[in-house]
Amino acid sequence: MQGIILAAGRGSRLRPLSDRYSKGMVPIMGQPFMAWIMADMLAAGVDAFVLVIRPDDDACQTYFSQDERFRGKVDFAVQTEPRGSGDALRRAAPFVQGDVVISACDNLVDAAALQDYLRRWQGRMGELGLLALMPQKRELLSRSGVVVWDGARVTEIIEKPSLDEAPSDIISLPLYCLAHDFLAELDEIPLSPRGELEIQEPIRRLMAREPGVYGHLFARRFTLTAPEDLLTIGQHLLDRAGQPNFVAPSAQVGEGAVLTTGVILEADCQVGPGAFLQNVVVLPGGEVPAGARLQDKVIF
Repeated sequence: MQGIILAAGRGSRLRPLSDRYSKGMVPIMGQPFMAWIMADMLAAGVDAFVLVIRPDDDACQTYFSQDERFRGKVDFAVQTEPRGSGDALRRAAPFVQGDVVISACDNLVDAAALQDYLRRWQGRMGELGLLALMPQKRELLSRSGVVVWDGARVTEIIEKPSLDEAPSDIISLPLYCLAHDFLAELDEIPLSPRGELEIQEPIRRLMAREPGVYGHLFARRFTLTAPEDLLTIGQHLLDRAGQPNFVAPSAQVGEGAVLTTGVILEADCQVGPGAFLQNVVVLPGGEVPAGARLQDKVIF
């Protein structure tokens, strides 16, 4: 099974991090964020990937061409202009050989839940798609695509509705299993009100066909949309690893510095003598002054 990772977005809300890294390449616990997503996919049965990237993302091509987990398993498709997820899928289409799982590069779900999701898809009875769904707080519904879902079949996605227009409190995550048939729908995507080609339109067309598109409920997800999201993501990854902190081999910790819990020190960062850190992420090259007392901070 192939995975398509949509990684060409500019990540404007991630600035200033996105001035330094493409969104999926932001490091957390020693590797790019989307490497965690892809490693979980590998463990769940995905055996090849298409990464849709920006033309200038040399760091992404280098990393995934050299990392032994992914070497020889990744094709790169280039999206020259940020024209939406539907356009990104058009770029990936020449590399697609069968059914796919599609993920944004900034959306991580629990590894066990992902395995259940892909297991259900691989055992399906002809369904054209399986969408990843999640309950959402009502006041946040206007930020997402909200679905019409009867507990089995999904019949509509309404993008960023007002509270009055929202048909449910269930949102569609940027994680989709789609049958190879979706490729035939990509050529007819109309421009959205934002002037982009969106993935939701070909999915709607699959919904209108039999046997339709279904939903699979997730309890939570971790998304990287702002620098402070690294705190929650980092704690989740530390919990997964069963360790209180992560210190890269090249990180330097000064004498008397205290790392309590939830501390992630990336490559070549420095923590000054006597500093006190709790729930802090220090990105590559970041510096914590001597004697500083930091809590719930991202340093870069």
